Amino acid sequence: MRCLLALLPAVAYAGAVVATYPTKAQVTAPFRLALVRAAVLVGAFAVLGVEALSRYRHIDLTGFVWLWGIGAVVALGAAAARWRGFTRPELPKLDRSTLLVGVGLGAVYLGALVLAVAYPPNNFDSMTYHLPRIEHWVQQHTVEVFAVRIHRQVTYPPGAEYLMLHLRVLTGGDRCTTSSSGGPPWGARSRPAGSRPSSAARGSPSSWRPSWSAARRSWRWRRAARRTTWSRRCGSPPSSRSPSTGA
Repeated sequence: MRCLLALLPAVAYAGAVVATYPTKAQVTAPFRLALVRAAVLVGAFAVLGVEALSRYRHIDLTGFVWLWGIGAVVALGAAAARWRGFTRPELPKLDRSTLLVGVGLGAVYLGALVLAVAYPPNNFDSMTYHLPRIEHWVQQHTVEVFAVRIHRQVTYPPGAEYLMLHLRVLTGGDRCTTSSSGGPPWGARSRPAGSRPSSAARGSPSSWRPSWSAARRSWRWRRAARRTTWSRRCGSPPSSRSPSTGA
């Protein structure tokens, strides 16, 4: 049931959309403007919330539940106040070509969102600095700088990781962190039994050794493959050629 806590940011965002809906009828694309306004407000609230919780070392489940609980209540209150004077906008009439383009874009977005929710992040950047820096923050309950050999974990801007941190703490895993870049975490669910270990387990020093061993083996295999290709095309590799002797 902990995965349902990921709906708190979605509820706050929905309330912010209604609360920031423009009142002037002459505004072009009012719903789109409300989506952008709500995204800016909720994003700023998320970043400032991380900084505030980090100041008092409350990067934990209790701190984020209180943060988004207050945010959701404020957003729904503002939406209720705005709803009293809300006039239903007239939907524009769309031709067939516009509808087809909209349906196609919606299908692409929905597919990307399903992939983001169904599959945990597993690319190179996520494994080297996106997820490790989040796990460091969770372990030390603050976003202060920590000692690490991969400088990207402490030198790159942390904007995306600040948003991922909310879903990481609320859901207890990293399975839904990719959905923060594609939309609200609809359909978020916890890690099933028998699947891969959590980020905390992968972030332990003992779990790094197999990864580094595999990386070394992969590097040696690529080096051997390059030498074989060179031998087939140009003879023996330069490093293994014997010095030429004069006649």
